[in-house]
Amino acid sequence: MDKIIKEEVDKGHSFYMIVLDHPEFNITERTLYYYQEKGYLLVKMSICQE
Repeated sequence: MDKIIKEEVDKGHSFYMIVLDHPEFNITERTLYYYQEKGYLLVKMSICQE
């Protein structure tokens, strides 16, 4: 999941779009922000908040 999220963010996609495009993750946009905040994702904080 982390690798896919990083690839999507690198393409310019928001967490909102990632959640819509990947229902197999079965998580919310807020959960992705939480994972990011806790350091569970390779995606850096500043990348997603722009």
